[in-house]
Amino acid sequence: MHSAVMADLQPWDFQQLTAGGTRETAKAYRVFRVYLELGSNRTIKTAAEVAGEDVAVSKQFSSRYNWQQRTALYDAHMVSLWGKQVREEFETTHKKELMKFRKDQQRRAEKLGKVADLLIEVTSGTLEDMVASGEPVDRNQLAAIASTAAKLSDAAMNTAAAALGVDDLMEAIAPDVD
Repeated sequence: MHSAVMADLQPWDFQQLTAGGTRETAKAYRVFRVYLELGSNRTIKTAAEVAGEDVAVSKQFSSRYNWQQRTALYDAHMVSLWGKQVREEFETTHKKELMKFRKDQQRRAEKLGKVADLLIEVTSGTLEDMVASGEPVDRNQLAAIASTAAKLSDAAMNTAAAALGVDDLMEAIAPDVD
């Protein structure tokens, strides 16, 4: 057999030659595959019954062909694959939630900016009208309105900045997930 093909063999694959120098039989491997696929309900007795083999012979197969070790390696491999899949799903879901958050933040920033602009426009217009008509200007009220407009404008910019920062966060969390 080619060494490249041998290198691709996993411990739970059909073993042409075991570490002890014995060849695994097709019959032994068939019972092993049943045993392997039983997962958390795995017993030699159950595997033998499902495969239609003698329990004592199956126990010999298990010992001779290192079923416990091979199964542990298989389980570790599967847990690793499942973990990777869970991480990928989490990253995809998390990125989608971040994108939704970013859109909401952008929308809020635009609305806050419009309110701030409108407040500044109304205040400026009212102030111009008051000065033109000679009406006295209440400095405290003017200061309060200016402060509110500045706070709204600041909040709009901070909200927009937060939305922009989400892009960097999404890229850091899951750069290849779209």
